[in-house]
Amino acid sequence: MSEAQLHQESKVNILEFPSKIEDHQHHENLAITMGDAHGNVLSILHSLIREGLLLGITKEEYEYFAKTIYQKEIDELTEEDISAFQALLHNDKSHFNPSLKNVFFQMVGDEAGDRGKCDLFVWLLMEKMVDAKILKNVSISNHTIEPLKLYERGLNFQCGYGFPSEEQSLLMYEHACSMQNLQVLIDSENFPNITRPYVDNLIKKIYEPTLRLFFYNLNEKGDEITFFSHAGVGLETIEEEALKFNVPFKDGSAKELAQTIDNINKHFTENYVEQKRMHELFPAEEMSRLYSGYVKTDNPFVRSIWNRIYDENYIKRPAIHNGFKINYAHGHDSGSPNLEHCFNIDNSFGKMRNIADYKVLYTLNNQPVLELKAKDEEAAKVDVCVPQVSAPKLSTNAHNKDLDILIKFISRAKNKYAHLKRGKCMEIKKERIGSQYNFQVGVGSTSGLFYISNRNIHVALEENGTLSFYKKHEGIVDYKNKVNYEEVADENLLSSIVSQLKSLQAAKTQTTTKPILNQFAHEIQPVIDPTIESLNQVKAFMQKVAQSKNPLPGVCIPMQADSVGAQYDFQLGRSRYNNTLYIANRYFHAALEGDNVVFYPKVDGKVNHEQPLPAKDALQDNLFHSIVQFQQQLQNNKVTMTM
Repeated sequence: MSEAQLHQESKVNILEFPSKIEDHQHHENLAITMGDAHGNVLSILHSLIREGLLLGITKEEYEYFAKTIYQKEIDELTEEDISAFQALLHNDKSHFNPSLKNVFFQMVGDEAGDRGKCDLFVWLLMEKMVDAKILKNVSISNHTIEPLKLYERGLNFQCGYGFPSEEQSLLMYEHACSMQNLQVLIDSENFPNITRPYVDNLIKKIYEPTLRLFFYNLNEKGDEITFFSHAGVGLETIEEEALKFNVPFKDGSAKELAQTIDNINKHFTENYVEQKRMHELFPAEEMSRLYSGYVKTDNPFVRSIWNRIYDENYIKRPAIHNGFKINYAHGHDSGSPNLEHCFNIDNSFGKMRNIADYKVLYTLNNQPVLELKAKDEEAAKVDVCVPQVSAPKLSTNAHNKDLDILIKFISRAKNKYAHLKRGKCMEIKKERIGSQYNFQVGVGSTSGLFYISNRNIHVALEENGTLSFYKKHEGIVDYKNKVNYEEVADENLLSSIVSQLKSLQAAKTQTTTKPILNQFAHEIQPVIDPTIESLNQVKAFMQKVAQSKNPLPGVCIPMQADSVGAQYDFQLGRSRYNNTLYIANRYFHAALEGDNVVFYPKVDGKVNHEQPLPAKDALQDNLFHSIVQFQQQLQNNKVTMTM
């Protein structure tokens, strides 16, 4: 095999065991690259078996999983179904082919956050591939980046509505159901072992050694390179990303270009993947533009996962460059034609139909420069909501008012969540009270102690009413090292709670945040009556913003305001349909229509324009009070709003 070869077969049924198994024993240093996986574990599993990489799974076992378990609705799945899939992967017979000589697997993306059943299935299979050192390269993609961005921020795997948001995915449910279905399993009491910390550790284990912005394979002579990316891009994108990372761009030979790509990926892994900063490279506003249509972008990172434009003046893909040959391979866009040196390996296999064309690309890779950063340890099946050691008692200072407030808050929260059983937890939705991450409440399985925690701090309520504090490392509680309140008093979780409750007691803010603050807020402060003066404040604020060019039609901007009482970060945007300015949260939508502010209810996140609400009804909602509070803080230069 002297060059990249596209292998395809028409009308392959993904629900059926492969009708033929490829024999690659005569190949050495072979890379097998599949197209988009569409969040469907069957597309990956089928490919591994068909290519002779994964052995020991029988036709009966494969088809039982594909036609029975995998056809269930997400709320019909049982713990036994998940266990059956794990047993399929890890039984005594299932193993990767040991006779193959340096034959490995690559993916150009969309393996998660797509139209499949559930990302958990995909990640369990990928874990097995990483353990066996079969999976070498996975290209970042427009679907997979969505659950990864939420993972980085510690947010729920929640689909969105096609608009930019810092609190949920850009992609709508019909385009990313596998991600939201994973959250269903995490939230369900029927899957005690599928916890958020377990999933986070799985993500870390899989992607830190394999995820690339793009990757390559180099032939034996070193005079031909095959460049892989999720979307179709070329040398211009490699050069621009090198410039962004301050990495020297060298392309005098195929080996120099390979080294440049390695250096880019090394910087990406060390500074973005491992540091949970990938979301910084893929801003939601720019992603939304390309999600909405076929447009160009100056952002090379977004271009590499979203591009669908192949103008030669925009995408540089020469077949011969500085005397060496370049092949280009990508997925993402099935409409891009194959050229002699450009391979489109996107497909509908497992996307919208069970019977479709099967495609993989074979390439030789004799001189890999970037070595796999192996993670030999298993993903830690740790649940921070299941303490294994009873927390020791902590003597509190009765004169510490902040600590008293915190004790009172957690005691009330314990009563609120009296229904939680041992070993169970609930993730509290982002309440914009200053916490960096969503925090959780739960009950320890061994100690039976109620606790509240975020990614950095774990606070347990002892039986005698005192609190014990523990720091967390990479989401895992360090029970062996209890710390004093003074050591964590400035941490985001504690300070945000104390700050919010202080303001409530001082009647400075109004909140109906659910579920954890709702009851407490009403006990210590009456609901503020809406006034015409307040409505005029909202109108004046929106009219002032409406005079600017931002936001553009179809774009919404999360307001960067802390402690304004909104249950969710509220957003300011401009309708793509009628150009009206609006402010909204999950439940209410306030639109500036002419000289009036018109309020509409939202159902399942969608605005009901058919039934506008009287102002007196809408003004009772915390959205209104959030707007007033934000506008006042903006005037006092206490917060900033970036557009």
